[in-house]
Amino acid sequence: NVSHELRTPLALIVGPADELLASELPAEARREVGVIARNARTLSKHVNDLLDVSKLEAGKMALELSDVDVAHLVRLVAAHFEALAAERELSFAVEAPPTLPARVDPEKLQRVLFNLLSNAFKFTPAGGRIRCSARQEAPPGVPSDAGFAIEVADSGPGVGVMEREAV
Repeated sequence: NVSHELRTPLALIVGPADELLASELPAEARREVGVIARNARTLSKHVNDLLDVSKLEAGKMALELSDVDVAHLVRLVAAHFEALAAERELSFAVEAPPTLPARVDPEKLQRVLFNLLSNAFKFTPAGGRIRCSARQEAPPGVPSDAGFAIEVADSGPGVGVMEREAV
């Protein structure tokens, strides 16, 4: 209910902001309205994430599996961060095989990877390093070609010992 109550006013912010962006605006106003629209979309995404957590906790979230090239998906999501890496003078490496076929829910996997990379970029100081890798790896007892691992590593401060329990 709370998510629904938040989504409606956010939609009422994003809609008019998009209309203004589509019109003739002075550069300063366009930039400010762009900030409003971008932040409203970010907040809307967070509300949707909270709604998904509620669905997950209630056992009502279903995976929508499809055959996906995980290596391509990793490179696609990572590409969103290349400009930020250059701007912040971060060493950003993406390591993945040419292809990595798997049966996954691509939307949820993209969301998880985007959040991991966002956190790495948020907490890695300028001049630091971030590495995103994907590799074929199966859990114990599963055929070796039946799984994969994605890792995001950075030179940021990490999560403090006291905060790890809250995660």
